[in-house]
Amino acid sequence: MIGDILTVMWKDWRELVFHRASLRGTLASAAVVIILLGLVFPLRIGGAWLGSPMYLVYWGWVPSMLVSTLIADSFAGERERHTLETLLASRLGDGAILLGKIGASVVYGCAITFALLGAGLVTVNVAHWAGQPAGYTPFVTAAAVSITLLLSVATAAVGALASLHAATVRQAQQTLNVVLMTAGLLPFLLIDLLPSEMRAPLVDWAARVDPALWLIGGSLLMAGVDVTLLRLVSRRFQRGKLLVD
Repeated sequence: MIGDILTVMWKDWRELVFHRASLRGTLASAAVVIILLGLVFPLRIGGAWLGSPMYLVYWGWVPSMLVSTLIADSFAGERERHTLETLLASRLGDGAILLGKIGASVVYGCAITFALLGAGLVTVNVAHWAGQPAGYTPFVTAAAVSITLLLSVATAAVGALASLHAATVRQAQQTLNVVLMTAGLLPFLLIDLLPSEMRAPLVDWAARVDPALWLIGGSLLMAGVDVTLLRLVSRRFQRGKLLVD
């Protein structure tokens, strides 16, 4: 099973590097992110980049963006290239195909995001040397890693759902973008809809809660969301129906 999953992952990575028509756009997007978050922002912000929780928002946006570029192609791209029938007719099991597609996107997004964390660390130490090496605070490190992993899995699962029956990669990408945008804006919209007499105490309470508790609670919540999404996409993955589509 593990060997089959790795086979599917390697196939997707190989296509990304050697055969994908959208390789240029994917690399351009990755390059922009690397330059901004690995060099420009750390260079301008300095030591606060390594310790301020306010910059954690980037580590939610980056892996989601990176994962979405690959996962939208997972099944819709195979359908466009007329290779889906060959893949589904192979000896590979349903679980291996699905987990391989999701795993390839998650590893891709996490690898680049973690590389960005390292690049930012080097940039701050080189440009803002303070006499001794500086590092990310334990909280920022834990938060960045958990946010990256959990949101990568969630994005990959939603993207796989969008790609399963999409006729084209563009259609799958558009559907995924709408879902991600809605999920990102929904909390702010809900807060904005609250009456002012309820909003102020809520914001005050949230500011007094220990950030570590927010991290633990948020991570557990996202882990539950990830499990639910993975189970949903597993149920929606119907080999025979995909061949008919």
